[in-house]
Amino acid sequence: MVVNEADSPVPLKIGKILQIGVVVKNLEEAMEYYSRHFGLGPWRTRVAEHLPYAIVRSEKTPYTCKLAFADMPPLQLELIEVTKRAQYSIGSSRI
Repeated sequence: MVVNEADSPVPLKIGKILQIGVVVKNLEEAMEYYSRHFGLGPWRTRVAEHLPYAIVRSEKTPYTCKLAFADMPPLQLELIEVTKRAQYSIGSSRI
């Protein structure tokens, strides 16, 4: 359920889920983990470069990522490793 501005429950309408995306720190390690523990694979991989931008803290920032896909009918699992992005900092912490 989602709550609208008047705090009244509004049914959340979600269609059929076909893909689940998981952001990971290391694509190769994540593929190995999901293969070993859940039997997923084979994996199809690609590098997504020259993507237009992502919105980070309300600002457009370019990024690239490595992707891996494994079918687990009726779903597809997508692993995403961000490999290049703009750096933002808050105090002494980088995000």
